[in-house]
Amino acid sequence: MLYWRNANQGMDFTTKDDAASFIAEAAFDDDAPRFLPIAGDTASARDLAEIMSTLSGTHVKPTYVGSIGMLRLMARIGKAMSKTKDERYPTWQGTQYFGNM
Repeated sequence: MLYWRNANQGMDFTTKDDAASFIAEAAFDDDAPRFLPIAGDTASARDLAEIMSTLSGTHVKPTYVGSIGMLRLMARIGKAMSKTKDERYPTWQGTQYFGNM
């Protein structure tokens, strides 16, 4: 299980069903805040490694692969080296998204 910076850093995971349900409830709540942080669940790389170990029966360990700065640099390099500028979902975009997340 690869991670950048900190194996205990929580990551938010949300499905469209989670978001739709949460937004529907908030729409009818007069006390709901203007900006809504929506997350169906939160897990760290360490949590995910433990879950995968349990599910697969094989030991999965968190593996440090670099800093957030390094991850963002990889996204910038990928973008600069991209041959096409009009791709709908360029490969480097996933790296950029993960760095920002």
